[in-house]
Amino acid sequence: MKKLLLIVIIMSSIAIKAQVTTLSLKLYLEGLYIPNSSSSSNPTGLMNPAQDYVNGNPINNWGPEYADIITVELRDNSCNVIFSSYEKLFTDGTCNVTVPDYQTSYFIFVKNRNHLWVFSSNSVFIGNNPMCDFSQPNNMAYYSDAQIQVGVDINNNPVYALYSGDIDQSGWVDSSDWNIWDNTQNYCGYSYSADIDGDGCVGSSDESIFSTWVTSGQTTQCPCNNNCP
Repeated sequence: MKKLLLIVIIMSSIAIKAQVTTLSLKLYLEGLYIPNSSSSSNPTGLMNPAQDYVNGNPINNWGPEYADIITVELRDNSCNVIFSSYEKLFTDGTCNVTVPDYQTSYFIFVKNRNHLWVFSSNSVFIGNNPMCDFSQPNNMAYYSDAQIQVGVDINNNPVYALYSGDIDQSGWVDSSDWNIWDNTQNYCGYSYSADIDGDGCVGSSDESIFSTWVTSGQTTQCPCNNNCP
């Protein structure tokens, strides 16, 4: 009887483990990307870690290997949220997300506190450890102007990143975002999302990164016009 119970417990444990899979993401944030940072060890480049500011000193809340926090979601064909998780994004642009092994296809949605969000161009089969690479010009992102080229990899291929400047998370970079930046200049701390370059404080260096997108009214789109983001 004890052997049978042990077998049942082991089989149940295996079944539980089999119900999740790993979604591997690759993406960069324009405000944190380091130009000309590609190398043999990091072929597509690196990002700076977003800093907090405590007692007059910049610190990193999660360790130097992490760039920032992103929200990763799986959405159905109507863009309803099926799964959502806050995740740490590594400075090399990678992020591994443990998701339920749905064995069906969903759109992948990623957002950050001060960058334009992005959807995958097509639904992705969530099973067998899927991968979604938003850093390369492979049409992975929905909407042709959803990202900006920030550099080249070691093979001189373009590297793309999410547009900076969507401070109010409206899906547009516009005067509302600029006003937030203007009203929080010289404030320091991670809670101030107008700190685009992640140095810990809001200043002119942040405005210089996203001001062009304010003028052009940079935006992004999603597959479901009535349910965005």
